[in-house]
Amino acid sequence: MNINGYDFPDELHYDRNHQWLRLEGELAATGLDAYTADQAGEIAFVDLPRPGLSVAQGQTLGSVESGKWVGRIVAPISGVVRQVNQALADDPRPINADPYGQWLCRIAPSALEAELPGLLRGPALRDFISAELARLDDCPAFPA
Repeated sequence: MNINGYDFPDELHYDRNHQWLRLEGELAATGLDAYTADQAGEIAFVDLPRPGLSVAQGQTLGSVESGKWVGRIVAPISGVVRQVNQALADDPRPINADPYGQWLCRIAPSALEAELPGLLRGPALRDFISAELARLDDCPAFPA
């Protein structure tokens, strides 16, 4: 799905923290969506969680930084972090070029059936992203 120039692959699930979730067998990979990759600018640093960390949905896992922005990595589902993408900790720039091909961590879900329906897809995702973009349009520009 394309929303105002931002791609959101239909097979993924999204949360309100601009992260995607892809089911991969018994694990769920998560990463940053195209909107965040664009708004952040060039990502310069990623602080990833440690494998084995038990997380609750909505819990902060780490952070992402660019020259103009610092954001949180938030667990889109509850479970245990099984893998982290160490290559991104060493060089996070690929996130900007391919946000959906760059997973941050993989989680073994503990409450998938209860939590998955609360993630966004289809019309709910379109409404959420459209509201985010409208909010940006409503912000006054900084004086030059």
